[in-house]
Amino acid sequence: MTTLLHSAKHHWLYLDESGDIGAATRAGMHIVAIVVAEPDVLRRVMIATRKQFPKAFHSARGYKAEGADIRVTAFLLRELSKADCAIIIVRVSAAAIKHYADLNTLYIDAAVVAITTAWERYPNTKPILHRRYYQPSLTHAITNRLLNEARDRGIALHAQDIEQRAGGAQEYGLQIADAVAWSYTQARRGKLRTAKLFEYVRDQVVALLDFKGK
Repeated sequence: MTTLLHSAKHHWLYLDESGDIGAATRAGMHIVAIVVAEPDVLRRVMIATRKQFPKAFHSARGYKAEGADIRVTAFLLRELSKADCAIIIVRVSAAAIKHYADLNTLYIDAAVVAITTAWERYPNTKPILHRRYYQPSLTHAITNRLLNEARDRGIALHAQDIEQRAGGAQEYGLQIADAVAWSYTQARRGKLRTAKLFEYVRDQVVALLDFKGK
């Protein structure tokens, strides 16, 4: 059966990361992109979770997987497993650092890999990234890089189509991307209480890529 995700003309992509590319750890950093045919797909997942655990969402910053009650994250991921979405994961190894003098450039390169992989399947995709950088020069660097990549692929993309958001309680897509990224990092690290959470959404992963540097 053809899903709405595969039949839709336009898509939205929400990107966040977990882990640390600067840490000497085998897990490294994981960038997660979630692609949907309409933002309401993820809004419904988060609203169902908030309805089930209202006290877990009192903070103005919204839900954050790290430090959250495991039951909340488990419920959220189970709800996501029922949703029509595609997940792309880019694993950034600690060894990738040796190829870069600047970790900001490393992050941009790895994020671009996730987004361009999505474009290969869903060309008309609007990227929405968690704002990792607040300096205008770095925000512009990401935007310009994505515009160049889109142009090289013949994809119609404008600067206003690329959003870098600060996050918050109403950023449902970014909060869910955070949950998936965090759960995958826990699985890679083999954390006893949290390693199995990622299994809820494993079947929705359409690409799992290793990024080792330039």
